[in-house]
Amino acid sequence: MKMEDKLTQVGEELRHKALPHDTLAQARRKGLQRAKRQRKQSIRVWSGVAIAAIFVLSFTLSIRLSPQFAQSMAKVPGVSLFVDLISTDKGVRDIISHDYYEVLNVAQTKGGLTFTLQGVIADTSGMVLNYKLESSKPVQNLSPQISILQDGSPLAASIGQYNSGDETKFEQGKLIHVVSPESISYENPNFELQVKIDQELETTFTLPFTLEKPIAKTKKVSLNQSLTFEGQELIVEAIAIAPLRAKVTIRVPEDNTMRLLDIEKLQLIDELGEIWKQGGIISAHGDLESGLVHYYLQSNYFREPKKLALEIGDIQALPKGDDYVEIDVEHGKVTHVPQFIEADIWVENDEIHVVMPARDEKESTFSFTSPVDARGETPRSINVVTGINDGKDRNIYMFDFEQMQSPIRLNVQNYPNYLEGEEKIDIDIK
Repeated sequence: MKMEDKLTQVGEELRHKALPHDTLAQARRKGLQRAKRQRKQSIRVWSGVAIAAIFVLSFTLSIRLSPQFAQSMAKVPGVSLFVDLISTDKGVRDIISHDYYEVLNVAQTKGGLTFTLQGVIADTSGMVLNYKLESSKPVQNLSPQISILQDGSPLAASIGQYNSGDETKFEQGKLIHVVSPESISYENPNFELQVKIDQELETTFTLPFTLEKPIAKTKKVSLNQSLTFEGQELIVEAIAIAPLRAKVTIRVPEDNTMRLLDIEKLQLIDELGEIWKQGGIISAHGDLESGLVHYYLQSNYFREPKKLALEIGDIQALPKGDDYVEIDVEHGKVTHVPQFIEADIWVENDEIHVVMPARDEKESTFSFTSPVDARGETPRSINVVTGINDGKDRNIYMFDFEQMQSPIRLNVQNYPNYLEGEEKIDIDIK
C-alpha cells in the first residue's frame, strides 16, 4: 500500500473512530462518584468527553489538510499503531509533528517468526517503541515478554504493552511503553531489546539498537509547596517536563490523620487554557500510602510554555485506623470492619469472601488492595475472583493462609469520601 493511501486510511479510521470505551467508562465512573456531591461535576465530565471528541476530529482534519503533519507521519513505520495514542495524547502528536520519532527497523528471524523493532521515541522519562511480529504460520494473541538492557543491565523502569488492534492472521503490532521514575541516562546510547515468546517452541529475540537523534533536555522546576485539604497535607515537590510526559512528584507527610487514597483531579493548564491530564497505560509510580508518588501527565513540551498552573482536587481519603478490614485467619474471624463499610465478609477454607452492594451493573462501590499480613507481606501467589450480579459485588481472595502471619488486612484502595477544596500552583518555566 502506498504511503499516501496509508495516511488516508489512518485518517478515515480516526474519522469513524468512536471514543475509546475506557475513556467513556472513566467519565461515567467520575460522574457517578460526584453525583451526590455537586451536579456541576457531571457537566465537567461530559464537557471533557466533548473536548476529546473535538480533538479526534481536529487530528483527522490535520492528517487530511496539513502537509507538514502528513509528511511527519509518513516517516513513521507502522503508522496505524499510533492512531489511538495520537488521538488521546496531544503530546505524542507534537512529537510526531516535530520529527522527534526515530526510525530503527532492526529485525531478527527465528523459527518462522520475524520480530522487527520499527522505531522509538526516547527521553529522560522513558521510551515508546513500536514493533511488528510476523509469522509464517497463523498466530493470535501472542504476548511477548519484554525487557530493555543498557550496559548489560535491565533499565529501572516499568514496561507495558498496548495492543492497538493492528493484527492479522500472520502479523501483529504493538507499542511498548517504558516509564522510569528516575531520569534515564543516554550518555551511552546503545540498548538491547530482549523479547521472549512462549509458544510450542520457546523463541527469544535479541535486538541491539543505537539512538542517533539527540535527546531533548527535560525542563525541571523545584516547587516544595505544601497544600492542605481539611487539615490533611501533601507536598508538591517538583515537576519535570519531557517530550513524552510531564512528571509531578508528590510527597505525603506521615503525621496526617487521614490516609489519602487517590487524587482524581491532577492536571496542568497552559497559557492558552489548554488542559493536560493524566494519560498512558502507566499513569504513576509509587502510591500515596507509601508517602511518595510520581504522577505522569500529557506533555506540552514542544509548545514551550512559559507559565503553567497545576490544579489538584477531588482527593479521596479515610481516617487512619478506619481504612482497613482485619481478619484472624487462624480462627476464621473478622476482627475489624469500619462502620461505613456495608459488606458481608467471611472466611472459608483458604478463601476470604467479600460481598458488598454494587454501584451499578458494572461499577463497584469501593475496592481493596491485596491482603497484607502482620509482617507487611503479601501472598506469593493469589487468585482474585470478582463479579457483579443481583446488585451485589462479589470478591473472593484465594491464597495459602499458611504462608501468611495472622492477622491479615485488606486495606481500602478507593472509596468515594472526598476532602473538600481545590488548590492551584502557578509555575514559571525557564
